[in-house]
Amino acid sequence: LKKAAHPAPMLASGYEIQLAVFSENRNAQDLMAKLRREHFAVFSRHYQRNQQQLTAVFVGPELNEAKARIIQKTLQRDFHLNGVIR
Repeated sequence: LKKAAHPAPMLASGYEIQLAVFSENRNAQDLMAKLRREHFAVFSRHYQRNQQQLTAVFVGPELNEAKARIIQKTLQRDFHLNGVIR
């Protein structure tokens, strides 16, 4: 995952934490199930790059940037996921 060069802009729906991108949808679903068991609001987006179907996993949205940063740190500490706030 790449680090953001600048603070994440506020989106209409809030801040999202992108955790990972998978080429195997099953891996994305497994991560999402694990995070849901711990009561995180999780969702995914599907897209295609170079004829390959990919699934990105996100936590959020969070309206408050400071809260998003706390969630980001919790995910890193508890799950070793280095998410990027978008």
